[in-house]
Amino acid sequence: MKNIPMWRITYDLASHDYTNDVLSNTIDHHIQCVFVYPKWCGDGDITNNEQCDDGNTTNGDGCSNTCIDEPDPVCNNLSLSPTTMTNLGGNITATCSASNATGYKFLLKRGTSVIETRNYLTSPTATFTLPGNTSTNALGYTVECYVQGGGKSEITSASCDGSIVVPETPAVCNTLTLSHTTVQTNVPVMYTCSATNATSYTIKRGSEVISSLPEGTMNFSTPGTYSI
Repeated sequence: MKNIPMWRITYDLASHDYTNDVLSNTIDHHIQCVFVYPKWCGDGDITNNEQCDDGNTTNGDGCSNTCIDEPDPVCNNLSLSPTTMTNLGGNITATCSASNATGYKFLLKRGTSVIETRNYLTSPTATFTLPGNTSTNALGYTVECYVQGGGKSEITSASCDGSIVVPETPAVCNTLTLSHTTVQTNVPVMYTCSATNATSYTIKRGSEVISSLPEGTMNFSTPGTYSI
């Protein structure tokens, strides 16, 4: 409908000769037409008090249904639940708080590597499953939230990042076996320490540290009862 007249007004112009207030003759006579072009929000032309006019009255495309500029979306905060994890891993829910947002994008990262992506959800929440950690080092993860709205490109800020750590599997000492439980003086005793996820060992005879190896031998020069 743009640039197409909605109304045509036609009027007749005539000039007359009056003598003693009596019409004696028509001097001129012609017809003129006036075309009226109305303007409205959504016609694609910015007029009157309009800040924008994109040719439609749809919200969320940068120009509102009343032809007002829509503000950029802003990501305000990202919260994670739970905030701590065990070495077994599990589900984590990210909730993104934003202004003027209609779409949400989530990235799960470990270091600089993207592990999982959730593209532009209409919901501000997303759930990820973190695997268990069987290593001896803690694994750190980061969730990033990007927002979209107002017909603008994606925008993010540092406040829309959240991090969580899946701790290392703790070391567990399973058994300590001795070749003898009763010996004579200076007779070597063999020991073997069995542990899970252990990277170092400390073998004590009473308060005395005698070895940092999981297997070895020890001698007893003084009679008595010892705790290993």
